Amino acid sequence: MYRTRDATLPNDKVYGLLGMNSDDPGATDLSADYTISWEVLFRQLVEAVLGRQVYARTNDEAAVIEARACAFGRGSLVDKETTSNDTQKVEITSKDGSGYLGGKTQWTLQASVEPIQEGDLVCYLQGASRPTILRPQEDYFIVIMISVTPPET
Repeated sequence: MYRTRDATLPNDKVYGLLGMNSDDPGATDLSADYTISWEVLFRQLVEAVLGRQVYARTNDEAAVIEARACAFGRGSLVDKETTSNDTQKVEITSKDGSGYLGGKTQWTLQASVEPIQEGDLVCYLQGASRPTILRPQEDYFIVIMISVTPPET
C-alpha cells in the first residue's frame, strides 16, 4: 500500500501508514523518529507486525523478509473487482495436513494495491499472529498482504 503514497523519504511512508491504520498510536513501539535509518525502521516495522522470529533487511532497491512459513491455502477464485467499500472477495482453497487441497471458504478482505490473484498463497509466517498472503515468483515470494484477518468460523 505504501507504494502509492507520495513521500520523499521511505520513513514518511511508514509513519503515514501508522497514522492511517492505528486507532491506538501507542499500540506499537514505533513512533516518528527521523534520527533512525530506513533499515532500522524497516526492521522495527516488520518486528511489530510479524513478531521477532522473522529477519528483515533492506538495501536501496529492495526490502527482504526472511521467515519460516506454513502455507494453509491458495487463492482459487478471485473477484477481480473491488467493491465500493474497498474490499475484495476471494475464495481460499484450504490445504489439509497431508498436503491435499480440500475445502473452500470465502474471504472478504480489505483491498490492497496489488490485488490478490488465483494461485497466491495464504500462510502463517513463524511468530505472526495473522496470516500473510504471498505471491510465488521464480525463486522468492512477493508480499501481497502482510497481515490479514481471516473470516470468523
